[in-house]
Amino acid sequence: MRVLIAEDDADLRQSLKQWFVNWGHDVVVVGSAPEAIAVLNSRDEPELALLDCEMPEFDSLGAVRQLSRRADLVATYLMVFTASNHKPFTVQLLRAGVGDYLSERADGRDFGLRLEIGRASVELHRQRWCPESACGAGGERAN
Repeated sequence: MRVLIAEDDADLRQSLKQWFVNWGHDVVVVGSAPEAIAVLNSRDEPELALLDCEMPEFDSLGAVRQLSRRADLVATYLMVFTASNHKPFTVQLLRAGVGDYLSERADGRDFGLRLEIGRASVELHRQRWCPESACGAGGERAN
């Protein structure tokens, strides 16, 4: 599965990348919100996006709302993570269209379990809305 990791902390970004590569995923890492949005707007968008919702210059709630309304972002499962434990904000993110929310204090096992949930969601979405005859290899809808 193609995974986008958007995290401004270089050490955490590298740790996350290593976990996902070890789990057999094709990983794209970026260190800023504009880079993340560019990847999500690309023709080859990821199937799962793990976004640090506290990156500088990143309105995570606004971005999630915008991304979740995009009809052409067919099968990208959005996950956000943060060091904050502010429950009202978590609820807002989930209502806006985030598939899952993790604390940056989560360990590899937590990320692995949540990744499986994301992968299952992507697969169900693909089966329901994007049969092979109508989609490309990455799950994007053919024109």
